[in-house]
Amino acid sequence: MNAIVTMVEGASVIILAVLCCAAFGDRYRESVVRSGIIYGIVFAVTGFIIMMTPIELIEGVRTDPRNAVASLSAAIGGPISAVITAGVLITVRYSFGGIGALPGSAGIAAGALASTLLWAWWRYRIRKPFSYSYISWHAVIALTIPTFTIYALSAAPPDVFRKSASLFAPTNFLAVLLIGGLIVREQTRRREIAEKEEIKARLGGVANNAPIMLFQLIVDENDALVFPYVSEGCRSILEVPPASLMNDPVILQQILQRSSYEQLRSVLKKSAQDFKRWSFDTEFQQSDGQTIWVRMIAKPRMNKENRLIWDGSLSDISAQHRSEIIKKEFVATVSHELRTPLTSINGALQLALGGAAGEVPAPLHRLLWIAGGNAERLKRLVDDILDMEKIESGNMTFDMKTQEIAPLIQSAIEANEAYLAESEVKMVFENDTPGATAIIDADRFAQVMANLLSNAIKFSPAKGKITLRLDPAGENWRVSVADEGPGIPPQYRSRIFDKFEQVDTSDARAKGGTGLGLSISKALIERMNGTIGFDTVEGAGTKFYFELPQSLPIEADMPITHEEATASRHVA
Repeated sequence: MNAIVTMVEGASVIILAVLCCAAFGDRYRESVVRSGIIYGIVFAVTGFIIMMTPIELIEGVRTDPRNAVASLSAAIGGPISAVITAGVLITVRYSFGGIGALPGSAGIAAGALASTLLWAWWRYRIRKPFSYSYISWHAVIALTIPTFTIYALSAAPPDVFRKSASLFAPTNFLAVLLIGGLIVREQTRRREIAEKEEIKARLGGVANNAPIMLFQLIVDENDALVFPYVSEGCRSILEVPPASLMNDPVILQQILQRSSYEQLRSVLKKSAQDFKRWSFDTEFQQSDGQTIWVRMIAKPRMNKENRLIWDGSLSDISAQHRSEIIKKEFVATVSHELRTPLTSINGALQLALGGAAGEVPAPLHRLLWIAGGNAERLKRLVDDILDMEKIESGNMTFDMKTQEIAPLIQSAIEANEAYLAESEVKMVFENDTPGATAIIDADRFAQVMANLLSNAIKFSPAKGKITLRLDPAGENWRVSVADEGPGIPPQYRSRIFDKFEQVDTSDARAKGGTGLGLSISKALIERMNGTIGFDTVEGAGTKFYFELPQSLPIEADMPITHEEATASRHVA
């Protein structure tokens, strides 16, 4: 028992080397020579201390866990460390002399050599960081190689060798396995910390040099908007140091107009409820008096403290905003200038086709008919552009009243009867909720229905069927228009409601259209506090639907204000 205790005490001295390795860390890992010298000296001193307190079974046979030190020196420090450590240990062992000097020294050399070869193989062939598997192989070497070497060269009696081997072999194995594992774990921990610091520095560099401001936003316990993190882009865009914006919540109120600040709070409140990404455009005045437009985009998540936080970005969109204003003004001006002459041209063509100027020859009649069709198409495009401009500028008025939905749908069907007959398409209206009412603008509702029905008719095959339905959907009414057309290809689905978007196929182009109908419909439905969407199966048809609340938080017969109509549009 005393012998076992002595071996354990000797092995525990190796912890000194572990502490030194932890102190050095990765400071010298870049240089194999420098790290080899440092680790070689550390393990040589450790081995020397261990060899000063051996178990001497008979004179000249000294038993201690020196081979664990030699294997660990090679495993951690490489060949230079192994040479230094093994050289010192062999010298010490020879200095003690006795019948065990030669086999003991040979065991040190053989174990150190085997561990060095394993180090080289792992470093240059496996090319992976040191791991527990790597240390396990060194533990096997410390168990077997010195034991077989000493057995082959030993002059000690067999029973003495067996007793000595029963002490040093398992001690060497466990010492390398356990203490080497500690070293590997420490190196792994340091490596992970370094990698995290590198990633943090890399991300910080990217964030601080980006032309936008990255931020994290929370609502604190005092109901104030607080930025836990703001990138350096804050300084160039808002002309505010990041630290100031993070440390003083009042600054955000100062740089935003009061109405914009309250709108932002409303956006955050809605995002906290539906947990959706939001986008918010606003303007603020810089210190030099210049007004710029910025766009904030963020997405909510729960952090590790189970607290709601928004990760997002803020960018300067002043140039884009000015371009959009110029474009809208140009389009609106041109559209207004075109509307009057187009109306006159279309009216004159219709009169000519009706024979107001006398009988029209057949060849000329066809030319006038083509001209009239194109004039009407151009007039619809101008009307759509003007409607879109009114919606976006907030100048479109809505006469919101309690309306019964089914008669409005029936009127839309009747308005398209001529088009239906021409296309040989059948239309069916299925109503499971007679008497359903909602607070809507009847004219805008009819405009949405006209757009959806014309789309369905346009893409329906000859003798196809269009199904309209009015159904309850929770607290809403759902109106759907389903066709049996080709469906919408996947690449167009994400932007089907964008302006001037059309499915780019030869068949679709042949059917015409402005590409504004669905965009206008979406804007009108949202202005009436509804939502719009679609389901489609390529090759089997498309169903467009919109939902309107059964009751709205506004008074009947009162026009909807621009702020009320657009409040729900801040969340994207």
